Amino acid sequence: MENLIKKGKVVRGWLGVSIQPVTPEIAKQFALKGEKGALVGDVVENGPAEKAGIQRGDVIIEYDGHEINDPSSLRNSVATTPPGKKSAVNVIRDGKVQTIDVVIASCRRRCRNFRGHMTTFSKELLYRTSLLT
Repeated sequence: MENLIKKGKVVRGWLGVSIQPVTPEIAKQFALKGEKGALVGDVVENGPAEKAGIQRGDVIIEYDGHEINDPSSLRNSVATTPPGKKSAVNVIRDGKVQTIDVVIASCRRRCRNFRGHMTTFSKELLYRTSLLT
């Protein structure tokens, strides 16, 4: 609402990742201790996440000091972050927690173009985990 009043438009932050929930199957496959977080299924080329070093297969567990319980909590946190702000992102990669600083960009046409896009990695991961049930 503040952006709408000050700038006359809604400005949303953009990380540049496709995310999915951490299911029990994914938690087991990635040897995670729980089902919290958001699994990165894809990273937009030249987007903020890729520039910072976030990779497919990372599990985002904290964003800008806030615990990430599921993809919705990450999506909402990023959307309310002002573009240009540097945010610390904690990910689990190869069983270890890493902190990655990301400069959030503005969500414009890129967000709409990326929605629904799923890479071979994401499809394969969904296929593999569905075989475990």
